[in-house]
Amino acid sequence: PTLQGVTPKTGYQYFDAGAGTADNPWVLSNWQQLQNINHIIGGTAGKHFVLAVSLDQDSIGYNTLASPTANAGAGWQPLGYGYTGFAGTFDGLGHTISGLTINRGNTNSVGLFGRTGSGSVIRNIGLVGGSVAGANDVGVLVGVNDRSTIYNVYATGSVSGARGVGGLVGGNSDGSISNAYATGSVSGTDQVGGLVGYSYRYSYYANNISNAYATGSVTGTSSVGGLVGYNYLGTISDAHATGRVSASNGHAGGLVGINDSGTLRNVYAAGSVFGDGVGGLVGRNVYGSIYNAYVTGNVEGGSDVGGLVGYNSEGFIDDAYVTGNVEGSNRVGGLVGYAYGGFIDDAYVTGNVAGSSNVGGLVGYSDRGTISNAYVTGSVSGVFDGLYGGGVSVGGLIGNNYGGMISNAYATGSVSGTSRVGGLVGYNLGEIISNAYATGSVSGTDNAVGGLVGYHEGGSISNTYATGS
Repeated sequence: PTLQGVTPKTGYQYFDAGAGTADNPWVLSNWQQLQNINHIIGGTAGKHFVLAVSLDQDSIGYNTLASPTANAGAGWQPLGYGYTGFAGTFDGLGHTISGLTINRGNTNSVGLFGRTGSGSVIRNIGLVGGSVAGANDVGVLVGVNDRSTIYNVYATGSVSGARGVGGLVGGNSDGSISNAYATGSVSGTDQVGGLVGYSYRYSYYANNISNAYATGSVTGTSSVGGLVGYNYLGTISDAHATGRVSASNGHAGGLVGINDSGTLRNVYAAGSVFGDGVGGLVGRNVYGSIYNAYVTGNVEGGSDVGGLVGYNSEGFIDDAYVTGNVEGSNRVGGLVGYAYGGFIDDAYVTGNVAGSSNVGGLVGYSDRGTISNAYVTGSVSGVFDGLYGGGVSVGGLIGNNYGGMISNAYATGSVSGTSRVGGLVGYNLGEIISNAYATGSVSGTDNAVGGLVGYHEGGSISNTYATGS
């Protein structure tokens, strides 16, 4: 006999309802059902899941699955493990997940989702508070986003780990992230970012981060960025970061630590940046392109310190400006600390710049670079620091111009140093300086001090003038 109107259960029911299809997705309403995704993780490709309610400390299963005491203190078991990632579509329907705790310092690929697989989608979900700790590839939402799409998401919890640590996603590999933000503090060693630890493009898949921001402080050893720690061949657009950024061993940027052959467009940074090889926007820009960018925060470091970029190697910078102050020791510039080749066009600096040697209002040391349509209004000063000497090669626009070209440029701020001090260029062994002028006062305590160029050793100078005292 059967009971009419009653549907019998056969086996364990993982979810509230649904069939896993786009029209009839599986419905999740507590922590246990969310964790049950791991029971079918290898079969999630093409499957659809929705979170019907917000989850917090009072939801069923929190104490045993996601609290600080869950799993013997390890907290939440990430969805997806090893190289088996979540490959379905997860829609939070605008709900939140609060109080998520993960404490797995010896585990890689750590987050609410440890790893996503090709074609997966995570959308419309916010993670509020909590804390996440792991080894490598650690993020509050996703540890490794592999060829997947993430949008309309945010996280406010803190995160810590070693390599590849981000406030939202640890590693973005051939993935797309949009309409996203993170506000928690982030700490790690290498490739650490306020939103994403690293973002790599390995294949023909798009690797984009757009309409995104981060506001938390970010600390690490190297490749540390307010938004992204390391960007390789990726595109970052319409994005910003405002948190404090510091790296103990180099390459920190207010937005991106290292931009390797990537493109940054319509971006800005407002947080202060500290370290060696640091920039207000990018610490190290190698064959990368930066368009329509600006920085308002202050930058302080040792060598290769720039208001926008610390070290620019064959990179392209167009339509950029800096209003913050910059301070360092060697190769210090209001826009770029050290420029090896590359192009700088349509740029200006209004902040003050101070350093020891190779100090410029726009570029500290320009090594065969091309600079055009640029100007500086802030003061530039060379001071003695006991390490790199004091006040040598100081210029209102460029401290040391070696084999580079300068055109349609000017500087109006005061310039001071010891020797090789110039209103426009401190030391010049360049190709061409043309259509340029300087109006600020220039002072030096040693020899080679000039209103336009302090020490001119080679190259042509034409259509130029200086009016400062």
